[in-house]
Amino acid sequence: MYIKNKKAYCVILILIGALFTASILTNTPDYTEKYSDDSEIFISPSSWPLNGIVVSDAVLSQKDADVCSDGSGGIIVTWMDYRTSSQQIYAQRINSSGHTLWTTDGVSVAPNSFNQDYPRICSDGQGGAIIVFRDDRTPGMTPSIYAQRLDENGTRLWGSTGAYVYADTSYWSMFPEIISDGQNGSIIIWLQDNSVSEYHIFGQRLDSAGNRLWGSHKLIYIAGQARNPKLCSDGSGGAYITWNYGDIYAQRISSSGTLYWATSGVTICDASSTQEYPEIIKDGSDNAVIVWHDYRIGAYPDIYAQRINGSGDVQWASNGIGVCTAGLRQWYPQISTDLVNGTYITWHDYRNSNYDIYAQRLNSSGQNYWASNGIAISNSTGNQEWPMICSDEVGGAIVTWQSGGDIYTQRVNETGNIYWPNNGAAICTASSTQQNPIIYPDGAEGAYIIWEDYRSESYSTIWGDLYAQRTVLPEDPVLQPISPSTDNDGIIELNWSECFGAAYYYIYRESSEINSVSGLNPITTTSGTTYSDTIPENGDYYYVIVAGNPLANSSISNCENVTASVTPSAPTLYAFTPSTDSDGIVLVNWTDEIAVTNYYVYRNTSSINNISGLNPIAYVSDSNYTDVITSNGPQYYVIVSENNLGNSSISNCETVVIGIPPGAPVLDQIVPLIDQDGIISLNWSDVINTTAYYIYRDTSNISSVNSLTPIDTVTDSNYTDLITNNGFYYYVIVATDSWANSSISNCENVTLGIPPSSPELDPIVPSVDSDGTIDLNWTDVTNATSYYIYRDTSEITTLGSLTPIDTVSDSNYTDSLTNNNLYYYVIVVSDGWANSSISNCENVTLGIPPSSPELDPIVPSVDSDGTIDLNWTDVTNATSYYIYR
Repeated sequence: MYIKNKKAYCVILILIGALFTASILTNTPDYTEKYSDDSEIFISPSSWPLNGIVVSDAVLSQKDADVCSDGSGGIIVTWMDYRTSSQQIYAQRINSSGHTLWTTDGVSVAPNSFNQDYPRICSDGQGGAIIVFRDDRTPGMTPSIYAQRLDENGTRLWGSTGAYVYADTSYWSMFPEIISDGQNGSIIIWLQDNSVSEYHIFGQRLDSAGNRLWGSHKLIYIAGQARNPKLCSDGSGGAYITWNYGDIYAQRISSSGTLYWATSGVTICDASSTQEYPEIIKDGSDNAVIVWHDYRIGAYPDIYAQRINGSGDVQWASNGIGVCTAGLRQWYPQISTDLVNGTYITWHDYRNSNYDIYAQRLNSSGQNYWASNGIAISNSTGNQEWPMICSDEVGGAIVTWQSGGDIYTQRVNETGNIYWPNNGAAICTASSTQQNPIIYPDGAEGAYIIWEDYRSESYSTIWGDLYAQRTVLPEDPVLQPISPSTDNDGIIELNWSECFGAAYYYIYRESSEINSVSGLNPITTTSGTTYSDTIPENGDYYYVIVAGNPLANSSISNCENVTASVTPSAPTLYAFTPSTDSDGIVLVNWTDEIAVTNYYVYRNTSSINNISGLNPIAYVSDSNYTDVITSNGPQYYVIVSENNLGNSSISNCETVVIGIPPGAPVLDQIVPLIDQDGIISLNWSDVINTTAYYIYRDTSNISSVNSLTPIDTVTDSNYTDLITNNGFYYYVIVATDSWANSSISNCENVTLGIPPSSPELDPIVPSVDSDGTIDLNWTDVTNATSYYIYRDTSEITTLGSLTPIDTVSDSNYTDSLTNNNLYYYVIVVSDGWANSSISNCENVTLGIPPSSPELDPIVPSVDSDGTIDLNWTDVTNATSYYIYR
């Protein structure tokens, strides 16, 4: 049995493995590993793929795993499995190369049709394992405790259904824990629900044949509501046991089942408030160290620890020492040995307002080795949760945890320095969710990690699989001697041994013997075990190889050397693309020839067949050169290579045509901006070395001439354009020197408005009008869009401040007048761009007769004094009345 996730009493033991790329698994020779049954298992030396191996992906769910050593560098894993109609316990053995050795998806531990759960495991000391579990098989009994022993081949040794440990007719047994007794048997404890309010701790020891050695059971604690019992070896065939019941307690039991201390145990901590979830481990002096989380300070728990000796005496401060009392919440600690009477402790930590992983190392006196309140193992963004820890078995520790649905790990040494990437190395980042990792040392400075994995299922389905990984340290490679020792082609063939645990190899090359790669950079990284190196120049070369994976690198290989003596070859000059250059900056590129130290660059204005009489324009060590040319026209290039043995012949000849565009001309503003005669005068700046100018005209703004055709080509810097149709016109100029064209000039515009002809207004008939309806008619004007009608009471010779009385599109108009007078008319034509001059002026006299007045009756009708008064109605606009008698 190893470390469990306490919150759910459920642990997924996770094999921490190195992350290897799949490519390293190809083209690798097989070798044979034998086991005691003489069966042969053919394995490749690097079998831990990226994101782990499948422990079991049987249908439905596999969870609550536990793990122990197989005694041969591998592990045995057990778990609770839902593949059948009832929960059953399964197990699998995995060797150090990542191969499962028993039936695919595991062997059934004690098959029956009843529910089984809470599997826990320990080594049997002979290559197999003892597994304890709860089983609901016994009629009339509450769920009982059973155990099974499997040998190294997965064969059940205690019958098909396992060994009976304990059963009760009334009360439930639950949460068994197990350790080896050191004599091929085991010590088992469990919680016994003995009443509504009490949970007791029972125990039993089984020998190698599954016989019970402590009677029907051993009462370890019966005084109250015990919770979370854990145990570890006492180094003498017995066990230390700890639990919580509001406070933390402990007991020691001998190999014969005798309790060493008081029947209620000894008090480890009875500080105020609640203490819970203890973990326990034996130190190097056969004492025990217990760690727990503690609410004595306030609402948030802290981490405390205590050491107890074999006599039941606490060794540190009363009620334990504070491992971490930082702000906010620290809880669910896990513990591992440092191999020198001290311990490593890790926990969840909320001091930064999200869960991080912290750790501390304590010495045998309970003093911190590291910073107060611990060091951060991972304080990345987001939450890091459920850390598990084990020894690296060389004085350090390895921690694993879950974060963001992935699994991570970190290794830390005695002084608190981390080995692997900051905030941890990724063990599994497969799709969906991975959770509940557990960890077990691999005996080679690494660890196995096992976890619950939902990559094949949606996390919401609750059906997870079990996967495993190992944190493997790569072996040291062996570099083969380089043959031939003197090389004449500059291609050095390297071959080295394939290394277990390697995901890739770093290749180092120097001009002197390599004893360390500190401060050196590899020339390349490869996943294979061969590499063809092309040397830069003649001379002596020394090589070493370093194997690596995401967690660590090997030591350097042996150093091998070779002497290169290569006659230079003529390089191949690459064709210029494009073959026409527009900026005068010519990029010359050629093949990098083996063992060449320098190159001569030659250029000429005609094809080069030999370099006699030519001087190189450049002498460079690289296989490229940037030439700068200011004159347009064709340029030809060749290259000659050189090393300590001489010069090569010339390369092939390649040509490029230089066509540097002339400067863009500046087009003057067109004057006037509104033109009325259709003669457009264009003027622009002279451009040096220009042979011609292209004139472009369009009816919209010109930003590119790609789709336009020039209206003319001239050699001077001016041009007169003739246009007859009114409108907006835009112009640009492009200069050319026969090799290239300039960019376009600025765009200038002009509005052409040639006035239309004046219309001829017909004489107005009749010249004296008596009804106020004046009919106007005039000649049609070509391209006229509208006619403006002007009217005044005096002759019109200029429009001055007059405004048209109306605008029409036809060549006639009817005006309506009411006031008698003399009226004058002219017409002006518009074509939308310009107006004509005024037409001839015609007039009409309006004389509309007034209405007749109504004479009132004369009163009196018989007048006697000779004075006759006449009255009549007023008439609008009347200027006088004539009276007749």
